[in-house]
Amino acid sequence: MSRSTLRRFGALLLGVTLALTGLATPAQAASTGSITGQLTDGGAAVTGGSVYLYGDDVDHWDYAWLDDQGRYAFDAVPPGQYRVSFEAWGHPTQFAYGKSDWSSANLITVTAGGATVVNDELLPSGTITGRLVDRTGAPAPFVFVSAEATDYSSYGYGSTGPDGTFDIQVVPGKYRVRFDVGGFGQFAYGTLDSAAAAVFAVTAGGTVTVNDTLVATGTVAGRFTDTSGAPLSGVDVYVSNGQFFGSAETDEDGRYRLDAVPVGTGYTVHFYSSALFLQQYAYGAVDESKATRFAVTEGGTTTVDDQRLPTGSVRLTAVDSRTGQPILNFTSGLGLDSRDSKNGEVIYPTVPVGTHEIWANASGYSFGGASVTVVAGEQADVRLVMEPLARITATVVDAATGAPLPGVCIVPVLVDEVRMPDGCDEVTDANGKITQMFWRGAGTYQLLAWPERAKGYGAQWLGPRGGTGDLRRATTFTVKPGEAVTPPVIRMDRAGVITGQVFGTDGAALSQGSVRIAGSHPGLGSSFGAFAIGDGGRYRIDKLGPYEWPLLFDVYGQQATQWSGGEANRDRADRIAVVAGGTTTYDYRLEAGVSVTVSSTTPFQGYVLARNADTGDIVGTWWLDEPNVGATRQLIGGQHIRFEYDPSEGGRRFVGGDSFASATKYKVHKHKDGAFALTLG
Repeated sequence: MSRSTLRRFGALLLGVTLALTGLATPAQAASTGSITGQLTDGGAAVTGGSVYLYGDDVDHWDYAWLDDQGRYAFDAVPPGQYRVSFEAWGHPTQFAYGKSDWSSANLITVTAGGATVVNDELLPSGTITGRLVDRTGAPAPFVFVSAEATDYSSYGYGSTGPDGTFDIQVVPGKYRVRFDVGGFGQFAYGTLDSAAAAVFAVTAGGTVTVNDTLVATGTVAGRFTDTSGAPLSGVDVYVSNGQFFGSAETDEDGRYRLDAVPVGTGYTVHFYSSALFLQQYAYGAVDESKATRFAVTEGGTTTVDDQRLPTGSVRLTAVDSRTGQPILNFTSGLGLDSRDSKNGEVIYPTVPVGTHEIWANASGYSFGGASVTVVAGEQADVRLVMEPLARITATVVDAATGAPLPGVCIVPVLVDEVRMPDGCDEVTDANGKITQMFWRGAGTYQLLAWPERAKGYGAQWLGPRGGTGDLRRATTFTVKPGEAVTPPVIRMDRAGVITGQVFGTDGAALSQGSVRIAGSHPGLGSSFGAFAIGDGGRYRIDKLGPYEWPLLFDVYGQQATQWSGGEANRDRADRIAVVAGGTTTYDYRLEAGVSVTVSSTTPFQGYVLARNADTGDIVGTWWLDEPNVGATRQLIGGQHIRFEYDPSEGGRRFVGGDSFASATKYKVHKHKDGAFALTLG
């Protein structure tokens, strides 16, 4: 049997080629720091194993070995915040200090010229052991096995040996055991549904035995041809029902076969070829929602033959929504095919019959989307109406001197959708000037001036009489297509500092998460406007102007995202006063939320966002990838929310409406857990 110490987060392969460096030079020592420490077990040195160093806000990683005294050292470490993990032989991976997973690991600060000591004590562990066999009772060798804590706080990994046995070391806790077999993962005992999996309690020094048998399977096979019946080879075939995903490829005779498909219902068969611009579902559907569903029986073969859909052609042109004048240069896409315009038009010669969504873009324009219905042997003409983008031209100066201020970016946010972008597109030039587009199109906006490269200055929402930290007092700008917006001269004040500690609902200091001035879409992974919570729950914000600011505390889904004062509504949040050149201390203990479970009654894979019905702020996010399988996270109770979701084909949609304002409003009770089964797609 073999063991693996792969990590769920931050896993790196030892096969990466490392550049070997010698001792740090005096100049290096002055500009970098070091981390040294020891791993012990009950005070005794732990020998044998490795230590990994991962940069959090700096692009640096390294590894070292534990010596015969359990000691290790990292030299020439660039200043920044880091996570340190230990992989002692025969024990589960752990993170400093005494944490079992990446998300809860402490952030270790390294300073230039500083020597940081990180000692840790080996976590207690238990064992999950067992044997996996096939339907005949024969061993199932070399199957990847994982144990995941029910609260996702820790993981263990291994694989079955030639005799089907396995042995995994984990920290004490409650676990589900999963076996990854080909295109699917099954949970003990004999289920593909994680919600139906058995839960095993592992104690320190204890052993839990988990024996299981591979689930029953069948075969999906068939033949794929063109419209004349001639075979099409090299076409990818995907078979899926949400819990299982497998693939095959058609041979020279157009035939395919996929074995070891778990017994079940609701399977779709998807034919795909980028070379042929082919994407369709059996039988003859371009939309997955219209695909035929198939059942697989134990030992049986489900035959799914299909034929490539007949095609027509599509001709696209584009015009300016205000003037009706043609737009000569644009890019568009239909299904798998994308093309640039030539002389103001694009022709797609072979588009499968059916209804297709069209995407397009052109410099200086926004496009809300369109669709086309294709008929065999005919050409469809579609005129794309594009809206010219509005633009903002602003001047930014030092509030005290009036001197032009370079390095400031302007962030437009819609009043009912305050969220931070992925970053700054442009910053003010040496004359304090900036021009940029309103990428979200027409609407009502407020403007954030952010000192991206203007060190020592503080951010502000533009108000009628200068800057403010309160969006309720910020000026609104109603923007029309193609319009040029010129706000009054923006006068930037000097920044102050907010610092403090953040504690969980149990009073323990946090070691991860962030403090923000507004939320962001989880798909962006943006750190714009976010300040990390580090060792001892400490945080430091040094880019805000001298105004009163509400703060958003985001702890990566482990606890409820909330505004200062334990509020879901930004307008009711506590406001923290910033003093130019001064420091304000604000310690905060998170308020307990309620558990909210979200699921989709239809096949859906993507993000689901809960937005506060009053402010539009993002207050909760879920990732769904299987129908009728819920995901749970904490939300602050006593609020109303509306759901937004991102379908896999792109764009965004709202539950119960065409926009945020018209979407259905749901109540999250103050002290009661909730569950919402949504129809997404």
